[in-house]
Amino acid sequence: MEHLECMITGDPRGKSVTVCAAAITKSTVVAASDRMLTSGTGDIEFEPSIAKLHKLQDNVCIMIAGDITLQTDILYRVPETLPTVPGISWSVKEVAEAYYRAFQESRMKICERAILHPLGLDSAADLYLKGDLGTRLASDMLNYKVPHIEAIIAGYDTSGPHIYQVSNNGVTCQDWVGFASIGAGCGHANSQFMFAGHNRNCAIPETLMLVYSAKKRAEVAPGVGSATDMFFIDPPGKYYEVGEHVLNRLELCYQGIRKSAEDAREAANGEINKFIAEIQSVPDTDVDQSSNLDSFPA
Repeated sequence: MEHLECMITGDPRGKSVTVCAAAITKSTVVAASDRMLTSGTGDIEFEPSIAKLHKLQDNVCIMIAGDITLQTDILYRVPETLPTVPGISWSVKEVAEAYYRAFQESRMKICERAILHPLGLDSAADLYLKGDLGTRLASDMLNYKVPHIEAIIAGYDTSGPHIYQVSNNGVTCQDWVGFASIGAGCGHANSQFMFAGHNRNCAIPETLMLVYSAKKRAEVAPGVGSATDMFFIDPPGKYYEVGEHVLNRLELCYQGIRKSAEDAREAANGEINKFIAEIQSVPDTDVDQSSNLDSFPA
């Protein structure tokens, strides 16, 4: 697996070096991602013109993070595992479960190439004929570590807007929380949603600004790029890309938010400095007001 870990990828041992974030607002899903790709060794980073947003149908989109080689194989497999009925859109849950099935299939192929093929065995089905050796090989395949991958499956179907998060460990529904983030910047992005108190009843413009801010906050994480792609999916399941003119206005608003926060921080620092100076100026004999004086530096 050395060759896979050295491809343009995320960290196979942990969080992927990227960020994707999505949030539900009323009946709409809003999402954003960067474009950064990073080598497994971490010494090469670049932002291609290709987005990490993969529209499967008008009503559902997949955002990816992690090993790009493995992700590519998974994305090719996903449509093959879903029923095709003219005029019928897939549900978001169906796509999330299909993505995880595709991951399991890709994982099995990787394990077979790494463990079975060197022994002249074609597939895991051959293990049932090999006795103790088959048991050992089956254990090796079960414990074999493949690169870490993550995905957000976001969209709108007949039951409303949905967000599912998928990784090597399985599928989780984020509908009740109302947001999800993946990649190295997920902690920063999730914090932005939590501090803002986001919920499903927030207004669409407010959520659009929040998702953009979450992505921008995540840029402090290693390997998260500055380029931003955004989309939203409205009822009855229509996909829209957020245009460059909207992204430019969001950036202006975001810079205004940062400036206001910096001004507020400076004002607060001024107030606390003034307060500490007042405490330090209290005479030592005034026990009631200077009891905590020694705890502050001069």
